[in-house]
Amino acid sequence: MKVLYLIAFTSCIYHSIQHVIHKRDDEDCNFCVQVVRKPLPVWFEFVQNTTIKPEETCTTFCSQLPDIRSALVCDLYCPQYQLHNFIDFIKGSYNDPIFYCQQAKECFGQDGGMVHVVNATLFPNNGSEVYRFLELRYEITKPINPGQYKIMVKTVDGFPVHMESINTVTDPGLYAVQFFIQTSRSASCHPEVKPCETWVPGRYVVDYKLCGYECDSKAPTREDYFQGQESFIIDQV
Repeated sequence: MKVLYLIAFTSCIYHSIQHVIHKRDDEDCNFCVQVVRKPLPVWFEFVQNTTIKPEETCTTFCSQLPDIRSALVCDLYCPQYQLHNFIDFIKGSYNDPIFYCQQAKECFGQDGGMVHVVNATLFPNNGSEVYRFLELRYEITKPINPGQYKIMVKTVDGFPVHMESINTVTDPGLYAVQFFIQTSRSASCHPEVKPCETWVPGRYVVDYKLCGYECDSKAPTREDYFQGQESFIIDQV
């Protein structure tokens, strides 16, 4: 049975977790989500608090936005859809870039998808190794919506270590994804200057999930396709 391994690197919030995929994602969808992620909240707030005049055009609308990034991305996308459609996409986005990109036909998927985890492995699960590897093998049995992987590590000292990574693979099939978790204190970690994860000895719990759209999205069709938990022990530093 063929398993499609996904190849891309996704940066993480605290530089402790990296996501490796083996298989080309939907490039248009991925590009849209990455580009729109920061401007969308600006657009969303702007259209909620601004009266759009009948004679408004994409050029005049985008020029009123409060920062250069949101204006430039607006100039990129607005003319593709015409202003009234663009504003409708923003208003109906629930401030979720993945949901926005799907409404704008840059991402494609299907509600009511079905996924089951074939195998979840976290290794090594004991010792003082610098890295841990979380591998998830799962099968999509009914097409899903694009969404997000969310990985959260419950640390001994309570410092938050987590990441979110876009998933644009939506077709039925067997897939495998890997997440690399750095489980040693980084050279830039100086807790006496700024709080950071020091990876002291103890038991660490890793929660993982795959969501349709962003995991904290308020979109009405947001789904959790799977979720689970693994753990590992650091016995010395």
